[in-house]
Amino acid sequence: MNAGNRKQTENSDPIEQRKKLSFEQAEGLAPLPSQLARGAISQEFRAALWAALHSRLEYYRYSIGETSYVGDPWETILRDAHVYRDHLAIDDSRPTSTLSWVT
Repeated sequence: MNAGNRKQTENSDPIEQRKKLSFEQAEGLAPLPSQLARGAISQEFRAALWAALHSRLEYYRYSIGETSYVGDPWETILRDAHVYRDHLAIDDSRPTSTLSWVT
């Protein structure tokens, strides 16, 4: 059986199709996933991505007194985002800037 026939068999096999769903989805208790718009990401992926990123930021975070800082490489990444993406001066510390959400 070649790869094309195997894929067609997997798509038509109801047991294989059910394995791809959660119990709730298979039983009609939760909606089936829908296709997202181009450029959109799911809330599940957003949460998983933030968890991974947050753990790395926490790993490089340190405190002096009541103030938290983040060390390299994140310090450089966030400083560049602050200047080149947010187009803010390097010494501008607006609450909406990239640098403010880390501290």
